[in-house]
Amino acid sequence: MKTHPTGTRRFLAVGSALLLAAAATIFLAARPVAACGPTHGGGGGHWGGGQGGWCCEAGLTEWLADDNDWSVDENWDNGVPTFRRIARIDNWGTANVLAPAAFADELQLGYADLSGGTVVIHPGAALATCGDQLVGIAADGTILQIGGENRLFCGELLLGIADTASGTYAMDDGILYAQGQTIGVAGIGSFYQAAGCNTAAAGLTIAAEATSFGSYAMDGGALSVSRDEIIGDQGIGAFYQGGGIHAVWWGGVTLADGLDSQGAYTLAGGELWVCGPVTAGRQGLASVEVLDGRMLIAGSFLLGEAADATGTVTLGGGRLDVAGCEVIAADGTAIFAQTGGVHTVRQSMAVGGAADSFAMVSILGGELLARNLCIGTRGGMAMFDIADADAAITVEDALVFGPDAYLTAACGSTIVMAGGSVINLATDEYALAGMDALAVVFDGRGRCWGWSSYEVAGTDLGPDAAGFLGNFALDALIVGGDAPARVVLRDCIDNGNRSPDAPEALYVHNLIVAPGSVLHLGGLDLYCDGALDIQGDVVGGHVTPIP
Repeated sequence: MKTHPTGTRRFLAVGSALLLAAAATIFLAARPVAACGPTHGGGGGHWGGGQGGWCCEAGLTEWLADDNDWSVDENWDNGVPTFRRIARIDNWGTANVLAPAAFADELQLGYADLSGGTVVIHPGAALATCGDQLVGIAADGTILQIGGENRLFCGELLLGIADTASGTYAMDDGILYAQGQTIGVAGIGSFYQAAGCNTAAAGLTIAAEATSFGSYAMDGGALSVSRDEIIGDQGIGAFYQGGGIHAVWWGGVTLADGLDSQGAYTLAGGELWVCGPVTAGRQGLASVEVLDGRMLIAGSFLLGEAADATGTVTLGGGRLDVAGCEVIAADGTAIFAQTGGVHTVRQSMAVGGAADSFAMVSILGGELLARNLCIGTRGGMAMFDIADADAAITVEDALVFGPDAYLTAACGSTIVMAGGSVINLATDEYALAGMDALAVVFDGRGRCWGWSSYEVAGTDLGPDAAGFLGNFALDALIVGGDAPARVVLRDCIDNGNRSPDAPEALYVHNLIVAPGSVLHLGGLDLYCDGALDIQGDVVGGHVTPIP
């Protein structure tokens, strides 16, 4: 990311900003209040009809030249644009902004059918409009910002207005400030940012209407969005970030907001900061891909919100940090596949939502750290697959298997309980068949020497090998990791395996109690047919080995 200008460049940048602000203040104070009002807006309004974005008495000046200087009177049919004059370019010409202060009431590019227009903002130059900048109204429009400043004091940046239009903004450097930005209103909108600072003070929308396609590609610089950001409002929207800092303040990010909409976000470098919630698939089809960099979500992370929505996440590298709760499928469908990287959920990670929802999490590598991990507790089908034994999964508080949980695991898979407890609400032994390949490690580092618990769920068949078949058997129970742990076995839930004469029991293939650790059997039976390594204390009963 480029640094701020120093010396002469900083002086020119600050000076031009002050000049633009002063000119805007004078203009806004002097114009008649009764003459002001927007003449174009969303929902089929009149886009750039020649009356001005914010002043009904604004005149119109059209570009006549091919490729020339914005500030030359002869290049316009009605003189150089001012704050009371609309600037329109639809003759396929190019206006070069070279002066430190260029103005217009509104900018219109590609106004008529089969037309086009381009504006180039050069380093050290500045363009200011009171109203909107409409890039591609009915046809083609392009703004190329090599440097300098582009400020929209009261208006929005709109790319690709009509469904026949195409609008492009390429930002190599400089400063862009607009109240709001829509990349693809009803047509095609494209924004590319290599460097510089782009501010959307009233939100960012990519692909607004059903016929639209919008894309934002960011390889460097900074993008600051106040309020909400929508990727795929009613159309097809995509955001690719290969570098830079993308921050969303006082709002959240929604992908695929409307029915039949599509929204995609790819993070291949840089950082994304979201102060509010992120919803991937509110009503449409959404995807999030994290390959490198860091995605920090201060609010909640929700996949597949509505019944018709689908949200997918692929984590192949980098970091995905969620400070709030994470829900994999609320009422819709959601898939989370992790092949690498680090995934942290500071609150609860819920896999599975309402009764008709479907959720699947597949861990093929990387690290997962969650305060609580709840699988299949809310009525919808929830599948949790540990596909690679090298995947690192840590739960700090509670690991909960609900009635609708399905667990599969590769042999040698491990879940580390950093002081937390395992709660089993399931009654279908075969749905949790992956437990037979799973080692649960209780590490006392997070408990301050408190007690963790493990809910036993198997039918007590005595010291019989049949107890290890379809009976919630566990590959390994390890008490004590980086720090000694204290674990008590409990039978608080009837998992459908209680006999009239005995409570439920725990069958494990391998049992390790590390030095300084304590395993309290709670009066329940524990059977082991494999390795027994007890260097700590076992109380509240005894372990029965099975040859």
